[in-house]
Amino acid sequence: MPSQDVVAILDHVSKYQPVQSAAKSKMELRAATLAKWLFVFAGLCLLVAVSLVLGYKFGWSPTWLRTALSALVILTTLATLIGVMVEPVMLLVRVRRWKDDASATAQGALANDLHAAAILVSYTGESLQLARHWLTTRIGRIDMRISQFFGKETAFISQMGLVYAVVKEGGGLPWLGREMASGFESNSFAGTFMLYACAGVFGLSLGAIWLRAIQGMHKHQLDLVELALKQKELSKNASTPTTVEATAAATPNT
Repeated sequence: MPSQDVVAILDHVSKYQPVQSAAKSKMELRAATLAKWLFVFAGLCLLVAVSLVLGYKFGWSPTWLRTALSALVILTTLATLIGVMVEPVMLLVRVRRWKDDASATAQGALANDLHAAAILVSYTGESLQLARHWLTTRIGRIDMRISQFFGKETAFISQMGLVYAVVKEGGGLPWLGREMASGFESNSFAGTFMLYACAGVFGLSLGAIWLRAIQGMHKHQLDLVELALKQKELSKNASTPTTVEATAAATPNT
């Protein structure tokens, strides 16, 4: 049945993600592993430091405690900073081969899309058309829901700018810090109202960004379905003889 085929088509395309970049080199993979372990090390150092502070609170105060805490803080800071800097450094190294990366990314995206479309062409054109219609409708619905609140500007930076504008109207970051420190129990009704307004706008902004991500996923799925439809169209045209060929075949040899 077409409805069952549409479900199968949507299930198939949901398994594919757009290719964002070319495969990382061995050096980049090692750098990513190094950054991960640096963050783990920093977390362990921080955990030990917190444990020592708790021990001090309960009366445990050896002579080496201050030195150990200072060393742990330094190690945590250094490990975190180095871990954060690894990715930008690798990005700068990768910039030197941006042409090769761009070509490899395009080839990888093409291979990924063709692999997905190769299975989709086994479905009927009617099922693929229904799947395309549903995805197009779904994308339009998401766009309408977002536009009702924020219009077309739903990029991450623009949404965070909107949140900052609301915070600025309330009194800036110092005001936000005081209100949060008071635990939503400020004596100022206006301040409390603005704080809840900031929280509401921030939540809506994150929701809009999340919906845009879902919309992007559906757009990629729509591209795969349209690629399969294009392949079926080209295959049909290739298998159908042209008018000249059909006339030549029907004309007897003299």
